[in-house]
Order: sequence, then structure tokens, then C-alpha cells
Amino acid sequence: MVISSSGDNKPYKAYYILKECTSSTGKYKFALTCIKLNKLQEAEKALATIKIKDDEKTANNLVASIYYIQGMLAEKEVRHKEAYGFYQKCLSIDPTMWVAFERMCRFGQIVNVNSIFNESHPFLQSLNIRIVEGVTKTPLVKCENNMDDSIGTNLSRFQSI
Repeated sequence: MVISSSGDNKPYKAYYILKECTSSTGKYKFALTCIKLNKLQEAEKALATIKIKDDEKTANNLVASIYYIQGMLAEKEVRHKEAYGFYQKCLSIDPTMWVAFERMCRFGQIVNVNSIFNESHPFLQSLNIRIVEGVTKTPLVKCENNMDDSIGTNLSRFQSI
């Protein structure tokens, strides 16, 4: 209900439903709704009330998204140093959040790319493991190269290994 209310250009309905939420996800969605309604200070207050535990600070997309939105709000209020810090926190959790990196670069400061996109980062390591596991679960296929056959015949020449 709430998701459909916020997606159907009915942010006021979602605003009143989400306003009473106490969960981290509910508060995050409430903040996004506030942004749609241009209630930026209320969005900032909602995000500030979310308690982020130390064990949630690694490989948690919600936490990275919260920091990113806080950075955007600080940037809109021309608090660039604070915004930069939020973007750094976002990238320290999820280095694949490219939009945060792009926003950091807008400030004209030198950004140490190696510290952000380091292969030893736990999130990137877990991502690499998932990619490798996905590749090994994909069935291997051997193709006989017979260029003079029609397309239909070529497709029938794939063999599982």
C-alpha cells in the first residue's frame, strides 16, 4: 500500500502513512517521500533518527543509501563539507554506489580512488564471490564451429559439458 502510494504520484498519502513508522526502512521511505514533497528539513530529521548499529555498517545497502541521501540533503543546503563526509561514509560501506563518488568529485577536491575502490574491501570481496559462484553455476557450453550451416542448425550444435 505504502509503496504504491509513493509510486502513484500520491506522496501525501504515503507521507501520512509513513510518518508513524519506527523501523529503519520505514523512516528511510518516509524521508524519500518528504523529499518528493520538498520537505527537506523533515527528511533530514527522519534520517537522523535512524539508529545505525556498528554491525550494520558493512555491506548494508540501506545504510549506504541513508548516507547518500543525507549527503544530497546537506549538499542542497550548501553544507559541502558535511555532504562530502556523508558520501565518504556511503562509499565506505558500498563502493559500487557510483552516484556518491560522482557527487564527491563535484567539490573539486582530490579523491583517493584507491582508498574507495580497493579490492580488499569486504563488500567488493563478497560481490566477487557472488559473481564467481554465479559463473560456476552457469552450465558450460561447447560450440562446434560450422560456419556454413544455417542459424537454426548452429543452435542445435551447442552441447552441454
